[in-house]
Amino acid sequence: ARAGVAVWAIDATPQREEGWLDAAARDLRVQHALAAVPVAAPSAIGRQLRQALVAPVVGLDAGHGLQFTLREDGAQRWLFLRNPSPHSRSVRLPLADGHGAELWHTWTGRRERLAADGGGACTVKLPAGAARLLRLAPLDGCLANGHPANERRPEADAKPGAPVALTLHGPWQVQANGHGLGHRVIDFQADWPALQDLSLHPTHADFAGQLVYRNTLQLTDADLRCGPLWLDLGPVFDAAQVQVNDAAPVIGCEAPFVFDIHQALQPGANRITITVANRPENARRDPAHPGGLPLPGRRLTRLPTGLLGPVRCISATAAATRWHLP
Repeated sequence: ARAGVAVWAIDATPQREEGWLDAAARDLRVQHALAAVPVAAPSAIGRQLRQALVAPVVGLDAGHGLQFTLREDGAQRWLFLRNPSPHSRSVRLPLADGHGAELWHTWTGRRERLAADGGGACTVKLPAGAARLLRLAPLDGCLANGHPANERRPEADAKPGAPVALTLHGPWQVQANGHGLGHRVIDFQADWPALQDLSLHPTHADFAGQLVYRNTLQLTDADLRCGPLWLDLGPVFDAAQVQVNDAAPVIGCEAPFVFDIHQALQPGANRITITVANRPENARRDPAHPGGLPLPGRRLTRLPTGLLGPVRCISATAAATRWHLP
């Protein structure tokens, strides 16, 4: 459309014109009009546009067979490529003058500069069914040899270390605020040597409300250089809120309870506060008395309650996350 070529998407080639009066002449007019313009099946649209000298949005070779989406963002462009084929493919992507390409690894947060050949193009390799996210931007804003061009390169000894996998052990500072059977108030503070299922507690098994868990995570500079770090809570019953240091808290309402906390971390001690809310139904279940839904006469057992853990700080390559701390 930017090249001045009008394009219509239709489900079938029209052959007749609306109306009854002089229908034969009307139909002939439609057929003559269609004969004067190119009509292409979806599989041939690319070839027809090239024959019309329409500049491609992405200069991939003809017959590349890839699916792609391009988004313009100021001076930079974001290109998402996907290979739907059962075979791996390598494509040559031409770059505009003064521009470079970065490959963004969305699972780990790592960026990789793609080298350009003598013809000003880079090669992108896509395994079968794989996808790649590319950032096309001016050279002064791209990575250079693995580091931002406008950023001082770190010293040789500041290299990423091994993946992080740290478990938060006790004691845990636990604060409870809720109720039990018959609206009995359950309110306590305690230091737990390890995490536990409160529904197994001898006196607080009928708890329903909020449990606040506090602990401290110790990290070194080497840990923080290992890439994005996530907090994996393990099993949670039933919803959780996580706050790291003074960052804004984030709520997770379904598994997996894995949070991207990297932006809130600092070398040394990091305050971890986890608030868990369980279902009110637990305070209405009485295993000592039969009755209740869904099966009348069935003795309903307690529901798992609280943060069961283990709580781990792990590198981004170890799991998938859906909750992000700002």
